[in-house]
Amino acid sequence: MMDGGQSEVISMMQSWDNISEPFLGHAHEFLRFKGTLVSWVKVVWEPLYLPRHSFILWIALLGRLRT
Repeated sequence: MMDGGQSEVISMMQSWDNISEPFLGHAHEFLRFKGTLVSWVKVVWEPLYLPRHSFILWIALLGRLRT
């Protein structure tokens, strides 16, 4: 992130209004958590899978599936 103060953040947000992309898109990208990319992400979130199955597989891969 930035090391500046409130005025620097305000000027950055004002600059987003001058770009063709929507303001909320820039704000989301700036504020979202950017973790490390895992190798299994495309396997778990395959569009053809049922969401319930993807969720269970995701929890199992994280080692948090309590059965």
